[in-house]
Amino acid sequence: MKKPAVKRIISVILVLLFSLTISTVNLAGPGTVNDTLFFAQTIHKDCTPPSWFIEKAASAKATAKAKEIVKSIIKPGMDDFKKAVVLHDWVTENTRYDYNAKNCYIADGPLLDGRAVCAGYAQAYKLLCDQAKLDCKYVGGMVGKVGHGWNMVKMNGKWYHVDCTWDDPPVDTYGKDPKKSGDERHLYFGLTDTAIGFTHSKWTPNYKCDSIADNYYYRKGLLNKQINGCVEIIKDKLISGGVNRFQVTPLTNNQNWDMYRELTNSNVAYHTIATALSAKKWVFQNENINLKIDYHAGVKPYYQITPNKPKITKPVNKLTFVSPPKSIAAGASSQLICKAEPNDATYKIVKWSSSNSNIISVDQSGSVKAKKAGSAVITITATDGSNKTAYFEINVPAPAPATKPTIVQIAAGGNHSLALFSDGSLYAWGDNRFCQLGDGTNISNNKPVLIGTGFTKIAAGGWHSLALKGSSLYAWGYNANGEIGDGTIINKNTPVLIGTGFSQIAAGNYHSLALKGSALYAWGFNQYGQSGDGSNMNKHMPVLIGTGYTQIAARCYYSLALKGNSLYTWGRNGAGELGDGTYINKNTPVLIGTGYTQIAAGGWHALALQNSLLYAWGYNNNGQLGDGTNKSKNTPLYIGTGFTQISAGGDHSFALKGSSLYAWGNNEYGQLGDGTKKSKNTPVLIGSGYTQVAAGWNFTLALKGGSLYVWGKNDYGQLGDGKNTDRNVPAQITFSD
Repeated sequence: MKKPAVKRIISVILVLLFSLTISTVNLAGPGTVNDTLFFAQTIHKDCTPPSWFIEKAASAKATAKAKEIVKSIIKPGMDDFKKAVVLHDWVTENTRYDYNAKNCYIADGPLLDGRAVCAGYAQAYKLLCDQAKLDCKYVGGMVGKVGHGWNMVKMNGKWYHVDCTWDDPPVDTYGKDPKKSGDERHLYFGLTDTAIGFTHSKWTPNYKCDSIADNYYYRKGLLNKQINGCVEIIKDKLISGGVNRFQVTPLTNNQNWDMYRELTNSNVAYHTIATALSAKKWVFQNENINLKIDYHAGVKPYYQITPNKPKITKPVNKLTFVSPPKSIAAGASSQLICKAEPNDATYKIVKWSSSNSNIISVDQSGSVKAKKAGSAVITITATDGSNKTAYFEINVPAPAPATKPTIVQIAAGGNHSLALFSDGSLYAWGDNRFCQLGDGTNISNNKPVLIGTGFTKIAAGGWHSLALKGSSLYAWGYNANGEIGDGTIINKNTPVLIGTGFSQIAAGNYHSLALKGSALYAWGFNQYGQSGDGSNMNKHMPVLIGTGYTQIAARCYYSLALKGNSLYTWGRNGAGELGDGTYINKNTPVLIGTGYTQIAAGGWHALALQNSLLYAWGYNNNGQLGDGTNKSKNTPLYIGTGFTQISAGGDHSFALKGSSLYAWGNNEYGQLGDGTKKSKNTPVLIGSGYTQVAAGWNFTLALKGGSLYVWGKNDYGQLGDGKNTDRNVPAQITFSD
């Protein structure tokens, strides 16, 4: 055995014997074993560290290594903070805590051997800082009854504590690499005297460290989530309780802090947060307030918030409300404003209160909320000691009875019906063999069923339906010809989104029309050219037909449209329904005439208004044109004047004169509503008070006084009265809530 080894063993034995009779001081890092193997000394008030604890010059080799390290990791433009961090990280990344290492107490340990105890960590860090021209001090002190070494470093004009040893866990607690002794952290980088004082004590030298500007977690923004969270809590406390002394518990949930990956003591973090909160400018009731925020450690740590009221030199002598509301609706809120005089009063914070918080509550920011009918007196009181007050009574009126939504649009298809309410609710009923109701089934229903909400316009085709939600187009039902427009030929039993940007819709028996602004699109069955694209091929998705259109209508196998007041038609023309003087089908829009303002497409006949003048043309076997004959016409024929609204069914017609409803045409199922089943070839008055009418294939819907009335054929429940019996007079239908 070599002599140095023998000497080391003898010295260890002597130290052990000495430690049995005296109190011990350990020079150590966190989680280490008994360092009395190296050092023992009785604790006295005037105790001095052992000679080897005092900073010693590093070897020339270690100094050269430090220069090499600084040259490689210090980059141009780095401020003091960035320099101090990279040097800290080099020490913690390249050093393992080892009290058996040869040079563990000096800078050579970390720099040359990668092994050291706290004194070695601290002296190596100081040497690196010296080479980087950072002002750094080697510090000796205590951790409990254990001697310990760390650093103070000056960054951007302020002194901070930095403890590389305590930022280098002795074991790999992150679980990343079991071969590593631990991963660096930064909990003890840039601490104030108070923060490090939670764990360290009796240090020398004693420079004043009171800034958190270059605290690692504060500078990096890693505490922002917690700071901002506490700010909101403090604001809420002020609003609910006013400017009084109160406590806030530090945030501990969902922190996701880098420091919490390996953190045995959160006090330093909580103190840093408290310091940041104290430095903030606090404004309450539009007044600057001074809040002193202290962190109190313990089993249940908390922040103590204490307002510092100024010395009152000019008290408040008058309080007034600024334009307060005399009444607030139940459920509504309002922000009250008070004025304290004189304007230069020292302290103008007031206390808000309500005489009845069950009726009107008020918080300390002056925000009131009306809860139920009644009245309450709101009081403001000065808190500067003057006790000045002001009062104001606010009334909460009883709410008006809730109004039920009303029907705003109706649509009648082949054998099914749609109704749209003012709240956007869509109801459907009748034939559902082809899923045209959109309720997710193919079962017919003789009572209205809710399909959905948010709808704004509707159209019912022969066996499919269209609807808009704003500008979004939805379609459902029969789709063998692509009339839904989703690119398939599969029926859909619930509304399917087709596209956006649409403003108007119309549905024929097996085809569909829609406007995007003035651009006309068409799709579906096209055997007769009813799409208007110049072909006779079905279209499974919307196809642009042209622009400049303002109104559209479709029924059986043809289409109508207005461009301003010019009427265009296209599609099947076997009964003269296009009105162009021929019986030849057209697969592009054909101009019929001008001066038109409203159009309606029936089975094989059409109606149009020129202002209040009614014109009709097409098939007339049941008198559906209303000209007193049963002879078909292939050009528009004048019927009468004074009309305001029109609708065409399979082979019957309706028109409003103001609120007076007229009907004519086929009446086999009572679809005219005149109490008979006899067809009429001139308009017959059905009743008054009507506002809207929609004619289906053999049945009719109409609105009167906000209520829905129905009549005609009812084999599929298309009347929605819960029965399947035809009606020849209007019957009112009710909707369940």
